[in-house]
Amino acid sequence: GYTNADGYLAWDYAQSLVVHICDFKKEGYVSNQSRHYLTPDDSTLDVPMEALPPPIPDGLVGRLRQEGGLLRDDTGPVLPVYAHMGDGLSRYSRDRAFVRTQLDNVKAAGYHGIRVWAVLGGPYWAGREIGPGVTTGYWVIVSDFLQELKDRKLRAVWSMGDIGQLRGTRQSYMEQLAAIDNQMGIVDFLDCGNEAWQTGESDPNRLAECVGYYKSAGG
Repeated sequence: GYTNADGYLAWDYAQSLVVHICDFKKEGYVSNQSRHYLTPDDSTLDVPMEALPPPIPDGLVGRLRQEGGLLRDDTGPVLPVYAHMGDGLSRYSRDRAFVRTQLDNVKAAGYHGIRVWAVLGGPYWAGREIGPGVTTGYWVIVSDFLQELKDRKLRAVWSMGDIGQLRGTRQSYMEQLAAIDNQMGIVDFLDCGNEAWQTGESDPNRLAECVGYYKSAGG
């Protein structure tokens, strides 16, 4: 065998007259085999090699936090990237198999997690609403959904897609969410302000208060 300038290793393991059967292996590439008919005018062999996809990252380790102006997990500085899966929780409440496939795709693509709307309502979402006041067994669905993320080593940006739906119940919602996630460690960011100006809350102080409920509950 020999290695050429590009690092391709060829092993000539069988020979019949002038036919060479060669295996080609290279780290990071799919192995290939070629039958080469050697002639005095053509003593070279070109074999295409398909690169393997990059390895899927293991995901974030431990709590994501901000230290020294950097985002860090237990391994050091990180740059987390989240896929937008806005109505993922809503769809999960109606079709778990479909969402599981989508989460598998998100993981295979190398994302650290997803951004998802935790509550949805209004005419546009008619028939697809999600929230503690409109969905039977809402908190069981939330727990199961977060477990799906945990099983795939994915994290969440938990966004209030319809903050107006939680009018009068924001504190109890945040306390319940914190109680669940404190056992799971899946929620990296909490977003109370998704399009809040048109979903029932235009006061940024009230949005800060919403986040404060979650922080006070240990989230």
